[in-house]
Amino acid sequence: MGVALFEKGTGSQLTPYGESVCRIAHQLLDEYQRSVQAMAELADGRKGSIRFASVPSLARAVLPYAIEPFVARHPDVDIHMSDGDTAFVRKSVLSGDVDFGFCGESEPDNRLVYKEIFHDRMGIVCSKRHPLANLKQATWKHLKNERLIGNGTMDIIRGRAREAIDQHDRFYFPNTTSLLAVVQANMGITILPQLVLSSGATEELRYIPLANPIVTRSIGILTLARRSLSPAGQLFYGHVLDALGQVKF
Repeated sequence: MGVALFEKGTGSQLTPYGESVCRIAHQLLDEYQRSVQAMAELADGRKGSIRFASVPSLARAVLPYAIEPFVARHPDVDIHMSDGDTAFVRKSVLSGDVDFGFCGESEPDNRLVYKEIFHDRMGIVCSKRHPLANLKQATWKHLKNERLIGNGTMDIIRGRAREAIDQHDRFYFPNTTSLLAVVQANMGITILPQLVLSSGATEELRYIPLANPIVTRSIGILTLARRSLSPAGQLFYGHVLDALGQVKF
């Protein structure tokens, strides 16, 4: 730039301008080293953020067992979670509000990639005071003459089982908390996957597996097509798979 960095005749003594340039150079070097460190921490999942959505049953019964050890090992990773039904999770992933989601399988969409990680059996959920509460297993015929309270998860039921539930005039409660409160009050029965009650939702409710036919609900991870998880997201996904192994029915 046409300005001397060193005093004439010394070869090593900086001019006032040279001292200023030296300070700037040190600042740039420090910033470079911090940037390299930050990129390394992002690459190995030590820092960053995770944004995901989940259906309530997984959020309640599984995710606490994944989040606790993950946070212990990666305290500098921010976690942002929202919960809702499968339609909500799909919408959140498609809009970019979250990076990935855990939800049930639904209609194929070439913008999305769904990978199943778990499935559980559908069954009757009723109050422990209900006449069906002592059954070890039920069939769809047991729904006859019962007040059946609908919920979003029941949308996956097809075939003969669908015919059995379509014969009912039903209440409909999309919110799981409200649904379980109404069932606990013995105002009717509902059909839910086993995972909903595996976390000990309440001792006042009973789960009775349904047979003839057996119907299962799929749970998987949902991501945008052609977009991979971040390093922190991949690590968290591994913790979720480990947590699924701890679920007890």
